[in-house]
Amino acid sequence: LCTGYKHSFPFMPNSLNLQCGNEYNLPNLYRNLQWYGADKDKADAGGNLFYMAMQNQIYTYTMFSMQARWVVSVIKGVVEVPDRKVCVADIEEKCERERDLTDSYKMIQSQTDYMKQLAADLGYNENLDCSQLFFQHKGRKGSDILTYRDYSYTSLHTSQQSPVHPTPWLRCFEDSLNGYINAWKN
Repeated sequence: LCTGYKHSFPFMPNSLNLQCGNEYNLPNLYRNLQWYGADKDKADAGGNLFYMAMQNQIYTYTMFSMQARWVVSVIKGVVEVPDRKVCVADIEEKCERERDLTDSYKMIQSQTDYMKQLAADLGYNENLDCSQLFFQHKGRKGSDILTYRDYSYTSLHTSQQSPVHPTPWLRCFEDSLNGYINAWKN
């Protein structure tokens, strides 16, 4: 694997240590966040241990924000988590679904569903479903790996399309803020 992350928690006892690859549905974590030690060699932490931002990411910062809201809401008692048995069954079901994520489109839909689940748990009503943008981006990347970065997209929240950068990505070697701004002046 040449991209992705390898998480390491040498300070954690093995019985509470998250060990996983670059996956979308993680073992031992309810909502991919709250440790329940579902595997036989793992200990239960009684819902008092959380791992955030550990899974493979499509939504990235939006997901981090929703995860933080969820964890804080659980700690504050605003979101009630089902009992351990229900949480472990949910963890096992999600990990089983990991095998079905055989292409990028399924991965995008899976993480979209995850974001919707966190939002539902929190009573968060803003639309977070960017799947159509991700599908469009993925399709363009599949069509031409050299030009897919040269497209613009319409914001889900403002309905405004972003402008196309004046310099094609393959010829844009200036990545400073001033270089970006100056490219628009020419």
